[in-house]
Amino acid sequence: MIKQRLRILLIEENALDARIAEDFLQEEAPGSYVIQRAASMSDAIVALAERPFDAALLDLTLPDSDGERTVGRIRNVDSNLPIVVLSHHDSERLTTQSLRAGAQEYLIKEHIDGRLLRRAIQYALERKRIERRIEYILSYDDLTKIWNRRTFYERAKTAIAQAKRYHRVAALLLMDLDQFKAANDLLGQAGGDELLRMVARRLTGTVRETDTLARAGGDEFAIFLTEVKKADDVSLFVRRVAASFQKPFVFEGREIFVTASFGSSLHPEDGDNVDALLKNAELAMASAKRAGRNIHHFHSPILNAKEEKRSKMLVALRRALQNSQFRLCYQPLIDIKTSKIIGSEALLRWDHPVWGLVPPDEFVPLAEDLGLIVPIGQWVLVEACRQAQRWEDALGRHLGISVNISALQLNHQDLPEIISKVLEETKLDPKMLELELTESSFVQDEDAALDMIARIRKMGISIAIDDFGTGYSSLRYLNKLPVDKLKIDRSFISDLGTDPDRGTMVEAIIAMARSLRLGVIAEGVETSEQREILMSLGCTVMQGFYFSPAISALEMDRLLEEDRNWD
Repeated sequence: MIKQRLRILLIEENALDARIAEDFLQEEAPGSYVIQRAASMSDAIVALAERPFDAALLDLTLPDSDGERTVGRIRNVDSNLPIVVLSHHDSERLTTQSLRAGAQEYLIKEHIDGRLLRRAIQYALERKRIERRIEYILSYDDLTKIWNRRTFYERAKTAIAQAKRYHRVAALLLMDLDQFKAANDLLGQAGGDELLRMVARRLTGTVRETDTLARAGGDEFAIFLTEVKKADDVSLFVRRVAASFQKPFVFEGREIFVTASFGSSLHPEDGDNVDALLKNAELAMASAKRAGRNIHHFHSPILNAKEEKRSKMLVALRRALQNSQFRLCYQPLIDIKTSKIIGSEALLRWDHPVWGLVPPDEFVPLAEDLGLIVPIGQWVLVEACRQAQRWEDALGRHLGISVNISALQLNHQDLPEIISKVLEETKLDPKMLELELTESSFVQDEDAALDMIARIRKMGISIAIDDFGTGYSSLRYLNKLPVDKLKIDRSFISDLGTDPDRGTMVEAIIAMARSLRLGVIAEGVETSEQREILMSLGCTVMQGFYFSPAISALEMDRLLEEDRNWD
């Protein structure tokens, strides 16, 4: 069997340096590489256009390009090309910037030899393979192999921008299988999963190449229809889908008939962004299910009691802050290496006098709609910092405190000044404060978000990406964001030990975070098995019900006073 040789693009102006690198490789592994040299960025771009390469060895100093932006220019030509930077500069800053720009490895020319160079190429190839695997997992639904909700959001956003530009109508359609739970109980888990796969394949046959089909979660599918001239076109599409479902689905010789409920919203009539169209399509779909299933409803302004409840909640929410109805709970963060609490996450709760505890996912979006999230967020920041300083003063415990910051707060120009004032009032050391941002915080205005994060980090405050892997951004943000930590979303942790893909995903995230010099926190840890797996993968900071639920400050006091081990 003939071993395939790796094609290497050596992008190096200095002929002597290029010769040394080539000799190192050929002496270390004779016949293993086909090396082509490019003496400039323009030569490299031509070479990449002419033929594929397995990896690139890149000097950052070229006659027509310089610094870490050189990495970005290569990635713009071929985003899948593994890159090993070769540099005379032994600079921590330049190393970090190059890795964040998209390089897989950074070597100092004076330190390399054949073995090191060969290992660096192999590492770059493996890391790029992991990146592609992560990108696939983040983009596609594991079960059905069609787009997932995250990718749907991004593609729909792009389609809306095009519709605005050309003054076109577009439609967002949600489809939920009727009585899927009954079918799942009848067929069993494996049968229910196979039914979803068959539904996805049948839907794929009904959409056009210009449309986007995704699994939105559970038994719900989302379709974004472009080039829609009128509402009747959406109705026609729904009838086509319904007609395709008249043929039974066959599982292990058993015929299963499936119907679905549909809700749709139109751009620009029902909204000019993805969030608005999704919300209105969900209202329409819920209305269709209540109307008897196997039905299609367009969004209308007067959609049922849900809207009425929402209106009442909006009024109550305006009074909640002034009536002191908000409170904070704290979920401990555990360092497994020391078996001690090293900090906590502050979690907001709304204790309404009539409704009781209102879930955050119900009132936080409303607070954002009303513009109340900034004053509420400031209250959370003050209370959390004040409590952290209390633990410092009363118990002598130097504990970090994590506070969630919404996209609207991040866009508030005065946020650094607000934080600075809070820290001054509470006398909290900035190094004890960590702000958690979701990936979606960077969708609207990436440059402004990057600038804001840089300003905050200059104050000594650390930044973590919360719920990593579930947002609407892409992996490229990791190469650009000046952040300190990743929090692996609980949805990946919950399936550890039962779903091999989840384990692979978590392992890849931890490996990538380590290569980017980022800390990692696992949230949603509920079992000792999950804890042991995470430890074996190198993640040692965790939170979740296995250790403690979110608790009051008083209960947290008792935990800290006990100073128990969390083995």
